[in-house]
Amino acid sequence: MNDLIQRGRASSRILALGACLGMAMALSFNGCESAGGTTGGSETTNGLTGIIRDRDGNPVARTQVALVPFDYVPVRGQDARALKRSVTDAQGRYRFAGVASGVYNLEAKDPLRQVQALVRGIHIDSGSAYGEADGTLRAPGTLEIPFSDRHLPENAQAYLAGTTYSAFIASKAMHGTVILGNIAAGEYPELLALSPDLPEGGPAQVTGAFRIGGDSVTRLGPLQSWLHSAALKWDPSAIDLGGGQAGSGSITDYPLLVRLSASDFDFSQARSGGEDVRFTRKDGTLLAHQIEHWDSAAGSAAVWVRVDSLPAIASDSALILHWGRNDAVDASHGDLVFGPPGGFASVWHLGEAANTATGGYRDALGVNHATAAGPNADSRLGAVAGSGKRFSPTAGPLAAALPMGLGGNGSFSVTFWMRFEAAPGRAGVLTFGEPVTDRGMHFLIRADSTAQFGPWGVSPDSLDSPSAQQNHFSLAPYAGKWAHVATVYDASKGRLATYIDGTLAAANDLPALDINGAFGLDIGNRVNMITLPQSDFRGDLDEVRIYARALTEPWIKMEYATQKEGSAVLTRP
Repeated sequence: MNDLIQRGRASSRILALGACLGMAMALSFNGCESAGGTTGGSETTNGLTGIIRDRDGNPVARTQVALVPFDYVPVRGQDARALKRSVTDAQGRYRFAGVASGVYNLEAKDPLRQVQALVRGIHIDSGSAYGEADGTLRAPGTLEIPFSDRHLPENAQAYLAGTTYSAFIASKAMHGTVILGNIAAGEYPELLALSPDLPEGGPAQVTGAFRIGGDSVTRLGPLQSWLHSAALKWDPSAIDLGGGQAGSGSITDYPLLVRLSASDFDFSQARSGGEDVRFTRKDGTLLAHQIEHWDSAAGSAAVWVRVDSLPAIASDSALILHWGRNDAVDASHGDLVFGPPGGFASVWHLGEAANTATGGYRDALGVNHATAAGPNADSRLGAVAGSGKRFSPTAGPLAAALPMGLGGNGSFSVTFWMRFEAAPGRAGVLTFGEPVTDRGMHFLIRADSTAQFGPWGVSPDSLDSPSAQQNHFSLAPYAGKWAHVATVYDASKGRLATYIDGTLAAANDLPALDINGAFGLDIGNRVNMITLPQSDFRGDLDEVRIYARALTEPWIKMEYATQKEGSAVLTRP
C-alpha cells in the first residue's frame, strides 16, 4: 500500500486494513478481519494515542485530531461535533480515552500550515489497553470528477465514508462535476453520493478506488466504476465529403450510428436492455446517445451517438464505449441526440410494433409522434438501423403534425431509407402541407418507377423538361433495394435537389413556397389525385427525418456512408 496511507500500530491489536479496502460501505475482508460493528461495543478503558509529525519527522504541536468511525456518513444527519477530538501537545502527541471497540479512521489537520494526515483502518478491540497510531502531515489535494454517469439529482451530496469530507453536487443536466477540496493525500476505496431523490434510497457509488495526490488536483473521468470499456476507431478514409478528398471536411452535432453484434460485443456483460451503455470522447466527455434497438438474445444493437465533430475526431480512439454496471440508470435520450443544434424537426425510427393508443410511432424528439391512418398490423422488419416498417394493404400509412419550422417559405430537408415495390398507380411515400400549387410537398413514385419529388402544381412528366418544378428521375435501378433518399429545399437559393445514396439525382429552381402547416404530414399515404391512378406506398421505410434547414452535401454523404449496410467507419480496433 502506498506510504500515503499510514498504518496504525496497536498494543490492543490494531489491524491495518488499508490493503483490504473493498468497494462497498459494508466491508468484508478476504484474509483480513471484518470491519463490521464499527460503532458497537460499550465504553471501556480502551484508548488511542500517537504522534503527529511533519514530513521531516518532527513532532507538530497544536494539530487538530478527530477519530472517525469507519462507516461514518458525513451527510446523513451525523453531527461531526459529536466525534471524539483532540489536540496534540508540545511533543506532537494526541490521546483519546474511553473509545468503544470498532474500526476507525484518524484525521489530523494543521490549519495554520494547511497540511493534513489520514490514518485508515485502526481496529480497537474490547479490553483495557491503548492502541497507538502515528501520522505524517502532508499537503492536501483536490478531487474533481463528473457525476453525470449516474444522472444523480442536483441536491445529492457526495462524500467519502469514514471521513468528514463531503460536498454538495451543484450542476446542470448532464455536465455536473463533483469537487471535493482540501482532502488528505492517500488512497480511497470509493466516492459515494446520497440524496432522498435517489430511487434506491441508499448511497450511490460515483466512482471506485482512486488516489489523491498532495498539493495537486486529481481529475477522474466519468464511468470509473463501469467494469468494461473499449475504444471505437473512426476511419473516414472511404468517405468523400466533397472536393475529391476522402475524409475531408467537418460536420458538427452529428448522430453517428453505432452497430454492435455478438462478434464484437459480449452482451452478457451489459444490462438486458443496454441501460448501462455509455459513450465518451477520448478526453472523458460524456456523449448523449439513444438506443434504437437492443436484443441481447440475438446479439445485436443499434445506438445513435451525438458527436460534436466528424470526421475531425481522433482516428486512434474516436469514441470510448463503456458498459458493465448493474445499477446504472437508463441514459438513452433521443431528444439530446436529435436536438435543435442539428436542425432536426422530427425523427421517426419506425421500429415499433403496430400502432397503439400510447403514442404510436415515436418521434425521437418526443414531440410529434405518428399514428396510424389506416390498417396497421405489426409490420416491423429488419432494416438499416434496428427495425423499420413495412407498408402494405394491411400495414398502412401514418399521420403526424407538420414539424415545427416547416411552414411558409423556410428551408427544409427530408431524408429516409426506402426499399420500394412497384405500385399500380402513383404511390405517396411522404406528403405534407396543402395539396395545392406551392402550398404543399409530395414525394411520389409513378407506376413506371419515376420519382416526382417537389411542390404541388403543374409540372411536366418529362424527366428532362426545363420547366419542371419537381425533381424527376428514375428509381428503377433501386427497386427492391435499400436506398438513401435526401431532398433539400434551400429557400435562400430557391433550389430543390434530391440525392440518392449520397449522389445528386436531380435539381431545379422553384418559386417561393408557402407551405400550409395546418394540413399536417402523411407517410406512405396516397395523394388523393382524382384523375390519375393512385396507390398507397408499397415497400419498406426506415429512419424518416425532417430537418428545418437545408442540409449540406457533405452531411448527406456522411448520413449515407455511416448508415449503409456493411458500413464499418466505426470499428473495434
